[in-house]
Amino acid sequence: MRIYISGPITNVVDYKEKFARAEKKIKAMHPDAEIINPTMIELPSSCSHKDYMRIDFMLLDLADAIYMLDGWELSEGACMEYGYATAKDMIILEEQWEKDI
Repeated sequence: MRIYISGPITNVVDYKEKFARAEKKIKAMHPDAEIINPTMIELPSSCSHKDYMRIDFMLLDLADAIYMLDGWELSEGACMEYGYATAKDMIILEEQWEKDI
């Protein structure tokens, strides 16, 4: 199974650390899963949010599930990814959901 991580990035100073922590948490819970972490992609500084979203949707197409970080509802990009994943009937995992277990 491939799991794509989604969450707020724009204006979040420590977003790379949050995504890295999520990657470790997912790996601990699903050791056989392959994690797709979009924060590992470095594009030229001239790229826009729209450019990043194009890449993110391509990465999301490779996944079986999406892991939504806390606060995703406040992120335009993460909301778009959530909608896309829902439309594709992907497995939706939420960070908050795991805290309740």
